[in-house]
Amino acid sequence: MNDTYYVLQSAAEFQFKEKGSRFLAYAFPVESEDEAKQKLTELRKKYYDATHHCYAYTVGYPKATTRQSDDGEPSGTAGLPIQNQIRAKGVQNTLVVVVRYYGGTKLGAAGLVQAYKTAAAGVLNEAVLKERYLTAKVTVKVPFAHLNEVMTIAKKQKQQPLFEENTANPEIQHLSFRVKLGELPVFEAALQPLHYIDFVVETV
Repeated sequence: MNDTYYVLQSAAEFQFKEKGSRFLAYAFPVESEDEAKQKLTELRKKYYDATHHCYAYTVGYPKATTRQSDDGEPSGTAGLPIQNQIRAKGVQNTLVVVVRYYGGTKLGAAGLVQAYKTAAAGVLNEAVLKERYLTAKVTVKVPFAHLNEVMTIAKKQKQQPLFEENTANPEIQHLSFRVKLGELPVFEAALQPLHYIDFVVETV
């Protein structure tokens, strides 16, 4: 499993016409199914008079939840092509909605697949991506007398503490680090010999 993945930096839009039908495509970064559903509801209200509101989304990494809908188009001609373009782009936590205004000319199953594929690919190509990492939280309890030693190791490992917490015991400091999973084994190995500290690793 790769600990690097990509999400959308911001929302994007794209539109085109095919044989009189107008396709309006929207892509959104989303962090939950509820957020995806909210965005979809907003578009349905905005384009209440549209013929179809087809969509697909993926939420979560590495365990992703995916959903797709043809919204009245023939089965497999809209939601699946949209979802396939999300997969092809390699983005996570993404919702793509394609709003269609029927133009009077039927496109047929193959034509619909191509149209929704074009719409989804177009809006995802408009989007700017940003890189994210799977991480673990490392919490270190260290006596003040040895704080500089731990900070020196962290600096060498290019790990910056998220925060330093004073505790009820004035002689103990709590440090929290957010460490990329790929860098975690090396950081743990560097801390392991320090018998005077306690550290806990939490992964999500």
